[in-house]
Amino acid sequence: MAGSSGMHFARAAYRAGMVSRALLARWGIEHVRFRLRGSTDERTAQVLSQVKELLDGVPEREIARMGPDLLAGVLPRIYPPMLEAGGLAALLRSAAVDAGVPASVEVAAGPDHPPEVDMTVYLSWLATLARASPETRVTISVREGQDTLAFEVIGPAAGSDGDLGRVRDRVEALGGQLTIRSERDGRTCASGSLPLS
Repeated sequence: MAGSSGMHFARAAYRAGMVSRALLARWGIEHVRFRLRGSTDERTAQVLSQVKELLDGVPEREIARMGPDLLAGVLPRIYPPMLEAGGLAALLRSAAVDAGVPASVEVAAGPDHPPEVDMTVYLSWLATLARASPETRVTISVREGQDTLAFEVIGPAAGSDGDLGRVRDRVEALGGQLTIRSERDGRTCASGSLPLS
């Protein structure tokens, strides 16, 4: 599994329990060789073939659960142009439409936040959308305080802290806080705040 995006996929597949540590290490060595030699159309076709073989027979739901983890590695390269094109509100709404999930998106915040702050909110939304189905409604609200950007995401129960645990790590790495709690109706609410300076 070569190339930056390939390695992000490999790490996400490893964390999802789809590949062994030994295979991940072997792909890491391939990645180093790839970086030294460069890309070719033939090598790209091999990577795509490996991904297809790995995902063959894996339920779509399991693949969708890898999304936030995988995108956390790939998005930093493509995210700023996406954000500039329509802002955070448009990005959040677009993700819900793409997921085919009924959603309520409320953004009461200006457009000028550090990209890593907006991306963290976006990743928490993706983690929630990955657990949702067309029969469940999810909500996100984002509001700007004096020095913070606060957000609340409500969606289906999180079976484990997996996806949201990674979001919490990211929030805390940026100096923010994330609280995860179960609602009375069985859904999960993630409330966070991120410093803007």
